[in-house]
Amino acid sequence: MARALYDGRPVLIGDEPVSALDRRQGGAVLEQLSQRHETLILALHDVPLALERCDRIVAIDGGRIALDAPSRDLDVAALARFYEASA
Repeated sequence: MARALYDGRPVLIGDEPVSALDRRQGGAVLEQLSQRHETLILALHDVPLALERCDRIVAIDGGRIALDAPSRDLDVAALARFYEASA
C-alpha cells in the first residue's frame, strides 16, 4: 500500500488491499488511495466496506459478470448469494 500511495498512478488494481485491517482502518486506507488515484479496481470480500467505499460493485460468478451495479442500488442482502456459493 505504501508503494501505491507513493506512486500515485492514475489506476490502482488491488486484491484484498485492506483485508488485514479492521473496517475503520481499512476505510481510512481506501480513502487515502481514492484521493491519490483516479480509478481503483479492487477485489474486496468485505461487503459492507465495499458498499460504503466503492461507487460500483461487480460480482463474478463462474467466470462471468453476474452483477454490475452502482453500490448505492445494492445492500448486503443483494450480494449475499455471491458469497454463500463460495463458502
